[in-house]
Amino acid sequence: MGLELAKYHTSEEAMRQAILEGCHLCSLLNNYIPAGLGRLGLDQDLASFGPKLELWEGDEKEMELWQRDEMQLSISTASDASFNQGKKWISECFSTHPSCNYSDMISKIGKPTRLLDVGNAEIRLRCTEELLPRLGANGLEYLTLSHCWGNASILKLTQGNMERLRQSIDFQDLPLTFQHAVTTTRRLGFQYVWIDSLCIIQDSASDWEQESAMMGDIYRGGSCNISAVAATDSNAGFFIARNPLFYIPCRLGAMEKLSPVAKSQPTPSNTTGRLSTRGWVMQERAMSPRTLHFGPTGLAWECLSQRMNEKQSLSGIRPKAEFSLLEISSLPPLNLANPDKLTRTFYDAWVKLLTSYSRCDLTVLGDRLVAFSAIVAEASRRTGLTPIAGLWKELLPADLLWYRDASSPPLGSPQSYQAPSWSWGAVASGIQSAYAELLRSGATLEFKTTVSNPSASAKPNGQVITGHIRLTGPSRRFNWAGGSETEEPRKNCRLDCLQMNELDDLYLLLVVRGRGASLHLVNDRIEQLVEDKGLVLQPVNGTPGSFRRIGSFQQSYIGDISRAVFADNIPCEIRDFLVV
Repeated sequence: MGLELAKYHTSEEAMRQAILEGCHLCSLLNNYIPAGLGRLGLDQDLASFGPKLELWEGDEKEMELWQRDEMQLSISTASDASFNQGKKWISECFSTHPSCNYSDMISKIGKPTRLLDVGNAEIRLRCTEELLPRLGANGLEYLTLSHCWGNASILKLTQGNMERLRQSIDFQDLPLTFQHAVTTTRRLGFQYVWIDSLCIIQDSASDWEQESAMMGDIYRGGSCNISAVAATDSNAGFFIARNPLFYIPCRLGAMEKLSPVAKSQPTPSNTTGRLSTRGWVMQERAMSPRTLHFGPTGLAWECLSQRMNEKQSLSGIRPKAEFSLLEISSLPPLNLANPDKLTRTFYDAWVKLLTSYSRCDLTVLGDRLVAFSAIVAEASRRTGLTPIAGLWKELLPADLLWYRDASSPPLGSPQSYQAPSWSWGAVASGIQSAYAELLRSGATLEFKTTVSNPSASAKPNGQVITGHIRLTGPSRRFNWAGGSETEEPRKNCRLDCLQMNELDDLYLLLVVRGRGASLHLVNDRIEQLVEDKGLVLQPVNGTPGSFRRIGSFQQSYIGDISRAVFADNIPCEIRDFLVV
């Protein structure tokens, strides 16, 4: 039997025409060929960026069933089929997922002060207190929106236009992402939607403080969250058009026992993207019982019980896995040097969540603690731990051992007071936890520093006004710009801010020592790895007796302790520090 060569197109124009005529293989290839390539040839290495080739082992009937299941995709996420799918997910969740429904709690959850009423042709801003007498706390159903603001100039609620927006809002005056949110709300069968920039008075600090304090309840009390993953900003919109043939496996040649099949490579996630890099969104996802994601290639569903895409249930992926710490009911008495398994599990999950959040962008860096406060409050409610400026009072001094992640780019420069210097909320970069790393290593821990009088004053929304903590432990004094005697301390320090001035008169405070995470053969002797972790402190100008944290200190050594800053055979001063 002779070899039959497949026909191929030599230009983008010819290929586009074939797609319009329904060519399945061309539809698959289209998403992989770089735009503007012009002439196509067999010398192009499509395997490096093209669809995945597999051998199908099965009969014709099985192939037809496979293709039929895949063909349920609509040509647009704004289609009837897409909205029907969304309504089905919401309905099934309300009727069959007990863990997603807490009707006994709904009346206790705080309600947003304002909502957008989109039930009629005219959109209106409504005060919730007007609706509650008629609907009741349990009858007020609304959706919420998670979106990227971007730099777009958009319609916002202000003190000056509130009365006008209460009368009516022209649909065309809304940016495209908000138009899509209104359309989605209507098509899913709801009357009310909460959008931050239109439901919080943007030029009122008092209104912002009040509403941001309720942010967790606003998202927790919503029937479903609309996640605009596909929208890069407020003007982009999140409905997408697509060619369903791109997602359907294409059989190449006659059906035989083993037939070559072309399939699309894994597509971009419909639950992550630029939106997931926005600081507020983590809290919104964590608090929302249900989320309908409008992604770059389609829809995705996420509730407390299930994760789905349009083709299948993602049964192997735990719903909201990153928020598992919020399921812990309580913690036993804490032993920081040797915590029990449940505490280790909680802290490991907490640090992973905090590390992820700390890398997220915020339009206003001063919101760093505020945008995480609902997660903190929920974790506190479940575990019984006491939050203090983003840390846990019961986990001090261990929780002080965060450090700036060198791989995380700076998020900006704080323009005003954000938090006390010993809180991660005071820095504008991603962070890691040295304490969590010690726990994972299995080292035996000995805490050298004690804590007294930790205090922080905060507004109801979690914004910290002031705070201080008193630390007592082994310390060494040094100057950053000193001679060879400061080389060892200096190279083991990591400053919290990349640009620091006046780095003289510094103090290293040893917080904890870890031993035995690993063993090493040194000069025919078995030696333990020793790890010292601590803080870098500096006196506060003009405030005698007060210090501020400016960095972290970490040193590891084996056997030879001559280079150890806190070597056992070298006396050090036990000093008291009031850190603000």
